[in-house]
Amino acid sequence: MDDLWDDYRRATVLYLARIEDLGRGDLVQINCAACHHIALLTPDFLLRQGLSPRPRCSIYKGRVRCRGCGAGGTGGEVEFKGISDGVRAEGIVYLRACSSTAGAKAMIETRISKVIMVASLALFALLVTFDNLTDYDTNYAFVRHVLSMDTTFPGNALLYRRITSPVLWQAGYALIIVGEGLSGIALAVAAISLAWRLRSDSVRFNHAKRFVIIGAALGFLVWFFGFMVIGGEWFSMWQSPTWNGQEAAFRFYMTILAVLIFVTQPDGELSASGRQPAMRQRE
Repeated sequence: MDDLWDDYRRATVLYLARIEDLGRGDLVQINCAACHHIALLTPDFLLRQGLSPRPRCSIYKGRVRCRGCGAGGTGGEVEFKGISDGVRAEGIVYLRACSSTAGAKAMIETRISKVIMVASLALFALLVTFDNLTDYDTNYAFVRHVLSMDTTFPGNALLYRRITSPVLWQAGYALIIVGEGLSGIALAVAAISLAWRLRSDSVRFNHAKRFVIIGAALGFLVWFFGFMVIGGEWFSMWQSPTWNGQEAAFRFYMTILAVLIFVTQPDGELSASGRQPAMRQRE
């Protein structure tokens, strides 16, 4: 009984999947099995391939060639999929109509959210840098107490690591400020680059994310390696009841990692409308 129901559902999909069912703004998604390039094709493009609007929407493997890698032909190197409920048979796929308006809107909203998150990280890092420069003595006291280990457990065996030179205190503080500033600048460049390419194709937008990786790596270096590894473990900052910045540093670098993971997820094309199709007719 279940098999009959599945066959009925498939038959319904095949009946609905006609070019004439595709309305204004509807697209058909095609995935290249060779290079995984994704193309969104309009009904007009399908009609230019010689397909009739009345029969079920079928695309043969030898009809198009991928612009990304050039794969195509009858050798089966190109696999076609529908956006939903694709049914393949003998090299033919029957595609169900799917509106691209919601998909394109969701894609642009995802890109905007990524720009906002990266810009927020940049603003945070730059504000921290500005505060450390304009309110130098407040955070300098923190660095001095951590490096001198004067508030750790009395008589602990790691006191040989303490630094009592004011010159080295200032050098360490300056290194922290430089790291925070570079992280903020890199993230600011990343936010501007992503915003500039907000409506570009997926290759350009994804390529702009390299600045996000650089800025996030610098921020991770400051707040994890600097505060957790060096300050927390080497200078035993965790033992201090007053000058312990591990909890704050944890929030910072975990936020950076979360944004980095989200932003570096690959972004697809916004729409095939107004763009040269990513799949071209085979000559």
